[in-house]
Amino acid sequence: AAVPENENENENEGWRTYESVFTNRKAGMNDVDRDKIKKIVYEASKDSAHFKNEKRKEEQVQKRLALLRAKAKDIIPQQLEGLQAKARARIAELEATRDLSRTWLHVDMDAFYAACHILENPSLKDIPMAVGGMGMISTANYEARKYGVRSAMPGFLAVKLCPHLKFVKSNFQLYKQKAKEVRDVL
Repeated sequence: AAVPENENENENEGWRTYESVFTNRKAGMNDVDRDKIKKIVYEASKDSAHFKNEKRKEEQVQKRLALLRAKAKDIIPQQLEGLQAKARARIAELEATRDLSRTWLHVDMDAFYAACHILENPSLKDIPMAVGGMGMISTANYEARKYGVRSAMPGFLAVKLCPHLKFVKSNFQLYKQKAKEVRDVL
């Protein structure tokens, strides 16, 4: 999460450089006003322990990047060629041991929990809805994503983005049943 480097940065502008998991795009969020989301999330988060921890981690990342960039400048062409040859040899070794006799299928059922609830209650389809509560959201339907609401977001932030958000409680028996129905088709 990029945060302002200058502690004295104008309080009203700190949100412009703020990035977090909550401000990144996700499926269904293409037309979202990203600046609006960043500002709301920044204002709601700036004094939290989470924000301070994200700032600390970003500072560590920036220091590590600076060290790596400095190291990269010191690599001479012969060293680079040697490292590339070593990488090619390792890739060839791994390719030789790769087993292609099995086929794997990964099915990403985006907003699966929300979709299960919509199947049970179709009136939820056209309103912003999230599975979870004020503490944490498991997922959100595409109507909620239009407001910037997303999975793994604290519900209190989601309500700031979408005041008319409807929360639905998790129902793991329902998810288990619907997942079995999907597996039976596959």
